[in-house]
Amino acid sequence: MHRLQWFRVVGGVAATLLGGGCTDDDPATAPEAVLAGKPAPALKVTPSQLNLAGTGVTATLSASSSATGPITAAVSTPTCVSVANKGKQQNQTKFTVTATAAGACTITVGDGTTTVQVPVRVASTLGRVTLAAGIFHTCGIDPAGAAWCWGYNGYGQLGNTGGLGSAFANPTPQQVSGGITFAALTGGSNHTCGLTPAGQAYCWGRNDYGQLGSAATSGTTDGHSTPVAVDGNLTFTAIEAGAEHTCGLSGGVLYCWGKNNVGQLGTTAGNGSQVPNPTPTPINSTLNFVAVAAGTDHTCGAAAGGAVYCWGDNSFGQLGNDQNVGEELVAHPTPTAVAGVPALASLAGGGHYTCGLTSAGVAWCWGDNFVGELGATTADIRVPTPVAVTGGLSFATLVTGGGHTCGLASGGTLYCWGGNLLGQLGSTTNLGTTTPNPTPAAVGGLTLAVVAANGAHACGITTSGAAYCWGMNRYGQLGITDNTDTDNPNATPAAVTGGSTFATQ
Repeated sequence: MHRLQWFRVVGGVAATLLGGGCTDDDPATAPEAVLAGKPAPALKVTPSQLNLAGTGVTATLSASSSATGPITAAVSTPTCVSVANKGKQQNQTKFTVTATAAGACTITVGDGTTTVQVPVRVASTLGRVTLAAGIFHTCGIDPAGAAWCWGYNGYGQLGNTGGLGSAFANPTPQQVSGGITFAALTGGSNHTCGLTPAGQAYCWGRNDYGQLGSAATSGTTDGHSTPVAVDGNLTFTAIEAGAEHTCGLSGGVLYCWGKNNVGQLGTTAGNGSQVPNPTPTPINSTLNFVAVAAGTDHTCGAAAGGAVYCWGDNSFGQLGNDQNVGEELVAHPTPTAVAGVPALASLAGGGHYTCGLTSAGVAWCWGDNFVGELGATTADIRVPTPVAVTGGLSFATLVTGGGHTCGLASGGTLYCWGGNLLGQLGSTTNLGTTTPNPTPAAVGGLTLAVVAANGAHACGITTSGAAYCWGMNRYGQLGITDNTDTDNPNATPAAVTGGSTFATQ
């Protein structure tokens, strides 16, 4: 972080401070006595720090000083706020501070003699995520904020008792119980989590490792079909589920809970073991984060300014470095910077790989590349150094599955690449094979506003609110009856049954 430096110029002091007849022999009027009796200018700034709830939020900063010069304020770079002078009354100057970007920065207030630094933190605003995919299930939010899920419900990950505890397919969307209004959803292997519009977190499904964030129900393989509030009374602006762990972003701080056998929680609590960790715990970092992504057994966060840090399993280089690549079950609980990647504004965690988008929409990926899921032409299957996705496309959204990746362009066209064994690319290219497909190819026939992917399927919501899915459908995760109870591919996007309409923003 570059901080503005303040410099002061002290003018000359007149040799004679008092008119005629004053000599240094007179202690009452000697210059030293006059200077010693004058109090040093004092600069006071309130409040001493600012925590703003999101972009567009404003606050007032007040500064007073006995110095005669003007009071000024400047913001460090990269900036997270703008500062405007509201005017001066007597010796007090007020400034209007407006949050312009999520992250942290510093306001330096000066009076020409003294400076005071005011730390500022701007929280990411809660973004709408109206569609989420678990490994064998899918969930969406309707325009009223109710959540609906379909697919596998062996552990209650659909949020209701339909098919609970069985391996039956549930292709018809079912409303999540509890009457909770949601603004964002995320899906893990066998659990689902959501945020209310106020940022309160609820989770449901399997909780054997504490991935639901509830100590009261953790440590068993029983299904929990009713959403439970995540412990800690925290509010989050983003939530992301890995296979068996979950992380939430609160005020720039990342909290994680659940399985931590390879350090995917970013702490040493339960590290290297199978014990549950149901309590949301800050990761071992003082960084200010603005984005988070969770893969199968790893997690990454984008800090203010775009630097990316990752922790957890690195057997395929999904942490963005070559430490212990090719080795299994080696824990990396300390967030480590990813080298060789530009500043990223958003992240997506795949099975054993990671991707992200720059602010201009350029996609970068690293980690497992067995079926071309990184979008790179290299034949290497372990790629710890980030590579730009081929094709020169610009995306508004990027989502990742177990071994396939999809990017949504600003015009609503979806492009997918990676494995297509079960039709998860939405095309017949190399269908039913493990042949890599590293080049992004358009999914035809749809103009989409929202997308989600996990496991071996993908779904999207059109601009009119209709949901379509494609890929594996053994448990009805596509919301259709075709090829349920089989592993036959479904390469053509099909409308989810029931005629439900889902929110697009």
